[in-house]
Amino acid sequence: MPIGLTLLNIQFVGNNMSRKFDNLEVVAIQEIKKRIRNGVSKALLPINHTLRLHLINNCIVTGGCSYSLYFNKEPNDWDLLFKDEMSAHAFIAYIADNKDDVMDMGQYLGVENKGGKLITANAVTLKNNVQVIDWKWQRNTFDYIHCMPWYDLKEDKYHIASEQYDAIKNKQLILRDPDTYVPDNNRLKKWLYRGFTIEFKVDELV
Repeated sequence: MPIGLTLLNIQFVGNNMSRKFDNLEVVAIQEIKKRIRNGVSKALLPINHTLRLHLINNCIVTGGCSYSLYFNKEPNDWDLLFKDEMSAHAFIAYIADNKDDVMDMGQYLGVENKGGKLITANAVTLKNNVQVIDWKWQRNTFDYIHCMPWYDLKEDKYHIASEQYDAIKNKQLILRDPDTYVPDNNRLKKWLYRGFTIEFKVDELV
């Protein structure tokens, strides 16, 4: 069963084997949380008020931003996930008729592409690289645990387990679930390029 301690609106979660954070780690985690809150708030400012409120009230921020901010790097994008399926479907319905806040394909790729919008089967990319992930991709489908910490926009609460924090700090690729892991060569190469090490062997990739 998950266990946790709420401290200054940070939820430290994990299992019975999780260790406690020391004071310096708590300070580092508080800084990550603050930078996620400020970064996403700034990124959402140019977005239509109605859509912005919908995202703030119904989304969490997750993915690789915790890693980037721990190492004082600007995240390439902000990955948002809806907390419930109804809100996710309402977003898709809204975007179908309101594409002004969706990033242009040309702006993203750096090429001439008039009229193309960044709407794929996996995500919708809004202005300022706010990436709203499709409902089918939930945290329980993520590959590596360092991508799993999450920040609740509405509750202003950051959730992280000690195992996730250690994977970020030590740049270790640790599988969320080795039994269901589907090899993705591009994602593996991306994290190895960023200095991560691996302690598992996947035949399809070696």
